[in-house]
Amino acid sequence: LVLLLLAVPLLLGDQLQSIFLREANERLETDVAVGDIGLGLLRTFPDLSVRVNDLVLANRAPFEGRELLVVEELVIRLDLLSLLPGRTPRVKRVEVRNARADLVTAEDGAVNFLVVRPDTAGGGGDAPIEPGAEPYRIALQEYSIEGLDLAVENRQSGFGLEALGVRHGGSGTVTGGAIQLDTRTEIESLTTGTGKAVFLSGV
Repeated sequence: LVLLLLAVPLLLGDQLQSIFLREANERLETDVAVGDIGLGLLRTFPDLSVRVNDLVLANRAPFEGRELLVVEELVIRLDLLSLLPGRTPRVKRVEVRNARADLVTAEDGAVNFLVVRPDTAGGGGDAPIEPGAEPYRIALQEYSIEGLDLAVENRQSGFGLEALGVRHGGSGTVTGGAIQLDTRTEIESLTTGTGKAVFLSGV
């Protein structure tokens, strides 16, 4: 068992990054890049730990040249036993450390942050839930964002926002298409304004 836990990350190491990038670039309207991806089982068994370093989501036209999201480190810890039939899949922890997000609305209303491609499999749309069947459910035990710098620019209204040192976290569940979260947020510095009028500055 120990040899298996050691071998899985080694066997999947190079393939994991290629699979991740292929799937991400197919599902997102951005160019996705990562520094490296690590997979761990030995120290966290029976949990699976995935670590992504230097994740970058770079916008395509008409926002090319902008980086929508930059994450220094992303860690996901999944309860493998919860994937057994009849159980609710449980994500024990999602951690984002030292990130930067840049959200833009252009003059014509186009935005740079709605980047998930619609699922067109099976004719598009969500498949209907059969009578008596329960909707798919995922439990998120804990998630946290530490050290996020967020910039928001709306070129239609002239509104701008800059939040520095954001700490955000919580827990919740995803049931079907509904997301229920219990969250907490702290911000070190917040600046907002419209045009030349500044409402808040560094508060």
